[in-house]
Amino acid sequence: MGADADALWSSRFFVRQIQDDGSKKLCPTTERRVSQAYDEQDLDGEPIPEFLYCDEDGQLYPVTVGAQGRHAPDPDGPDVTPFIYASADMIANGKVVGDVSYTDH
Repeated sequence: MGADADALWSSRFFVRQIQDDGSKKLCPTTERRVSQAYDEQDLDGEPIPEFLYCDEDGQLYPVTVGAQGRHAPDPDGPDVTPFIYASADMIANGKVVGDVSYTDH
């Protein structure tokens, strides 16, 4: 639990959440949660939330995802679950700020 709190505290990622009254609120999130939202989009059919990245200039920039690159399984690698079959770059302000891992779930 402490590691999760540390990751959240040091993260530059935010998610814009819409409250019940229609107002918007920025909440901190982690790269892992952003990746998971894109990875699991095919399961719940919900739209991807608006993710933002706070760059070194202190400005918030929308996070987009680049093209998927396929991964071939490593025949000599350990049996890892879940199997990562593709990945894509997370991009904000024209630079790579993280990556999305697409898993076989």
